[in-house]
Amino acid sequence: MSPHETLVAETREWLERARADLDACDALIAAGLAAEALFHAQQCAEKAMKAFLTWHQVSFKKTHDLDELKQMCLPLAEEAAAHLGGIERLSQYAWRFRYPGAPYSPERTEAEEARHAAGRLLDAVTTRLESQFGD
Repeated sequence: MSPHETLVAETREWLERARADLDACDALIAAGLAAEALFHAQQCAEKAMKAFLTWHQVSFKKTHDLDELKQMCLPLAEEAAAHLGGIERLSQYAWRFRYPGAPYSPERTEAEEARHAAGRLLDAVTTRLESQFGD
């Protein structure tokens, strides 16, 4: 496998995992599990940005901080930058409802809004990257 093919494969794996998180988010919303859906919305956005950074060969540390990842993506994002606006607000869902003692129980609408933001970002990143893979 050539270096380009390896890079395409690694980037696509990030995108596939992001898509699986988005699918999980949809299923959890349908099942009435808003808190769990929010976690997967955050994970989708995180993995979409990591796919983008992987493609551009920008190293990143293990983090769930979407603002940190967003700041790394912005200089490279061009037209996709619009989909990064406000995405950092999903960072809290990596941990907020994962353990006992959550500050509140989220409503379905909160999960749907997070899903929409993550889905828009994933679609924009996927469209942009797929056009650059050249295969």
